[in-house]
Order: sequence, then structure tokens, then C-alpha cells
Amino acid sequence: MKRLLGCFVLLFSLFLATDFHSSPVQAQTQVQPQAIQRFDGKLLYKDAFEHVRDNHLALLTTSAREKWIKTWENRYSDKWLRKSGNADLAIVRMLESLKHKHDNYFTRSQWQTQVDESHGFLVGIGAIFEVINKTTNGGMTNRYTLSVERQLVVAEDPANGSPAAKAGLQKGDIVLFVQGHSVRGQVAQDVIDTINGSIKGTKVRLTIKRQDSVKQIRLTRDLIITPTVKFLEVNSNTAYIKQLDFSSELVESEMRAALTKASKYKTLILDLRGNLGGRLEAALSVFAQTHESGTAVVMRERMFDKLVETTFKFTPTEFHTITSENGVVTETNIVARADEFLLALNSSTKVYLLIDDESASASEIVAGAYKVSNRGVVIGIKSYGKDVGQSVFEIQFGRGISVTSFEFFPGGVSMNRQGIDPHIVVNQRGNGDKQFERALEEAIKP
Repeated sequence: MKRLLGCFVLLFSLFLATDFHSSPVQAQTQVQPQAIQRFDGKLLYKDAFEHVRDNHLALLTTSAREKWIKTWENRYSDKWLRKSGNADLAIVRMLESLKHKHDNYFTRSQWQTQVDESHGFLVGIGAIFEVINKTTNGGMTNRYTLSVERQLVVAEDPANGSPAAKAGLQKGDIVLFVQGHSVRGQVAQDVIDTINGSIKGTKVRLTIKRQDSVKQIRLTRDLIITPTVKFLEVNSNTAYIKQLDFSSELVESEMRAALTKASKYKTLILDLRGNLGGRLEAALSVFAQTHESGTAVVMRERMFDKLVETTFKFTPTEFHTITSENGVVTETNIVARADEFLLALNSSTKVYLLIDDESASASEIVAGAYKVSNRGVVIGIKSYGKDVGQSVFEIQFGRGISVTSFEFFPGGVSMNRQGIDPHIVVNQRGNGDKQFERALEEAIKP
């Protein structure tokens, strides 16, 4: 089981190893591999059913749980579940019945992609895409349906040596066709998944628009190592760190290296825009590496038929958790003693943190904790507003399932599904990066 937003076992590793590298936070219980395991749809459905029954936040009360069990435990016959694809469909329907949009079911190929991405690599072409000309207010662009108004665009020049770079793909290229099929009417993330594929060495053909010309580009997919952090020196006084996501196991070590560099500067611009989140461990790590003390997050998690509240706090000497039930403290645990590798960023370095409507989950933990602690100035527009997290389980036959099992309060403060309001609101209008420019203006103030 993984928590998309963690497991205390992983947290021990996180804070007790200087070079630990491991999606809005996670723990893992793996299905043990078997020499020969014939597919059994009934067994797969039962495995998923039990994880949902025992962990979903919507099934906390006995009455809600019993009603749901009565509806879904024996909804499908064994014969029907054993037919190809039916068990997968049944699990999707079961999850959808709870009406939590962040629950998810991963087929065999989707689960393998999740595993690869968590290790910091995946098969693909090495390009980052975004949706431009958004006509929907807020939300995550990867969920948008592509149209004349909403186009899939290469967000930045591909990294040197990547298949995209070798094929000549450039920042600003608009994807029109993939393998000869128009992308119009398709969901952006589905198109991106089709482009990247899953098998190294396979080929993909893109038709792209570049300025006034249309080109065909052929690419060969390869294994892509995906860094999560980008560091730049803006000027002699200001550093810039772009944190792309919190899912990869590389987040902790890459952020430590970048923050150590940033400690040599008076100010840091930390960019979490477009960061859809990831693991709780990674969010806690960023907090720990930039704060001497404070509350990173308060989490209310379902534990069988109880709602348990856990506060994650840092002091100059230790990282500890406080657990309570019904307002009564039941346990205090010291997770790690502070030493030279808890804090990575110089405490005197001023921080300006950028967010937008696609800063979600783990990004909102960091941004909200920054706002509550006054460690830095938050600039941009209101964040996405995802204040629930999922436990992610590997289940039978190479599948996976994510179940909404907890809610969280960045810095101990609820955002009520509304997102984090920045200290300074800056909308992106016209040319240029207005949010970055405002952060730079603030950074050079005396």
C-alpha cells in the first residue's frame, strides 16, 4: 500500500539517510509474486473490494459501509467476472459508486507505468506537454478534451539526447495528429500516453504545427530518466528551483542538492506551478529541508472504524508526530532526531513560492505550510484545492488501486476544497511570465 500523500516506515528512511531517494503521499504492501498464477477475475475483484471496504474514507461509518457492502460484495457472478476485461470494468464501477474523483484503478500496463515513474524513469520520447488556450476555469489541463481552442503543445525544448530532441521537436510545437489520427476530441493525458507508449524501441509518428508550417516527425521511444528538479541562477543574489512533481523517488535527494546550492543566495524562487503533487514523504521532506520548525501538515485518516488525526511537526531538534482520537492525544512518536541533514536551505535565505491552479496535493501541503509558517511569500493564483489523499495498493495480477483514505490540512489549516490563496495574487496575462517577474521584484526589495 502506498499513500499518495505515506507510510511511517518510509518516513524513518527519509529522515535517517542523507541520500535517500525514493504520487497529492504513500506506503506499500506488495502482492507476493507467484511462479504461475492463472488469472482469476473473481479473486481480483475480491482483492479490490476488500481494500475499498477497509480503507475508503466514505465508508467510515458502519451504516455507510454496510449499505455499500450489500450493494457491491456479490454484485457480479463468478462466471461473468472470469470473462476477459469484466473484472477490470467491475472494479471501475465499484470505485465510481463512491463519487470520489481522485480514486483510481490501474490496469496491468498502467500500474507498471506508475511503478516506473516512481523510480524516476519511464519509456517515452522525453517531451513535456501542456494544454494552451484554456477555456475552462481552473482544473488540471491533463484532463481537458482537446479542441480548436485547447491544443496540446510541447511546453519546453526537450532535453539533449532525448528521442524528442534527436527528432527535432521544439518548444511551441502543436500536436495535430498521432499515428495519423487527429487528437481533437481526445483527452490530453490519453494522447500523451499514446505518444509515450510503453515499449522501448517502438516508433511513433507525430504531425505537428510549427508557426505557419505543418511537419511530420518520426520518433523512436526510449528509456527516459526524468529529473524532478531544475536549478538556475537568476542573478548573483537569487536562485530559482522548479519542482516538477513529488511522485518520483528522486525528489528528496534532488531537492536536497538544489536547496544546498540555493543556500549560497540571499533569495530563492521556488516554483510549484503545474506540480500536480505526489507522495506525502516528499512534501514533508521539502518542508523539513527548508524550515527550522513548524507544523507541516495535519492528517485525518480512516483507521478501520476510527478517524485518527496525526500532526507532523518539526522543531530545531527533532521531527515528531502527534496522534489523537476524538481530540485526545493517544501517542507521540519521535520519527527522527534533527542533525545536519534535516535542514538543507539556509534559514536566512528568503523564499518566494510560485503556485497556480495546477499546484495540487503535495504542492498544496508545501505552499499551505509556507503560508501558515510565514517562511516565505506565496505568489500566483489560487491552487487546485485537493485536500484529500489516497492510499495506493498493488493488488492481484499486476493491477493497482488508489482509495481516498484521508484528508489533510496544510500547516494545520483547512483549505475547504478551495485551494491555497497566495499572499500576492498575480494572473498571467499577455506576454512573459508575470508571476516570476513579480517574485523577482519582491526578491530585490531591500
